[in-house]
Amino acid sequence: MSTRGRKPKPKPDRNSKTPTVPKSLGKQAAAKFRALTKLLTPHRILTDADVDALAVLASALAQYDHAEGEIAKYGTVIKSAQGVPIQSPYMSVQRSAWERIKVLLPEFGLTPSARVRLGMVTEDDDNSDDEFSNL
Repeated sequence: MSTRGRKPKPKPDRNSKTPTVPKSLGKQAAAKFRALTKLLTPHRILTDADVDALAVLASALAQYDHAEGEIAKYGTVIKSAQGVPIQSPYMSVQRSAWERIKVLLPEFGLTPSARVRLGMVTEDDDNSDDEFSNL
């Protein structure tokens, strides 16, 4: 069976609910988790089966934000213990987080094309992504 082609459009789940924040998440990741569930709960697509993937996304978003802050603070190039310029280790952290993020965003309808595919956009939408600015 091929994994190529269009993914099926999920149907709203009557058993959908707002997942509880996993205790394993740190403060920043928990805040991201709550923001994500606030965005996604009205679409009735979240179930208990989504908690782990949503936690990974929230954690990756928090790691990305932290790495971005450190890069802004120290720059993309730092000096090693020997005084030689090297790439900031936060660049690797950021890149790794982004790899997880870019895989999971479409799964939850958090990219423009995914929202269209999942039927999360209606004709009366004003093309504003304001609801997604809390991430």
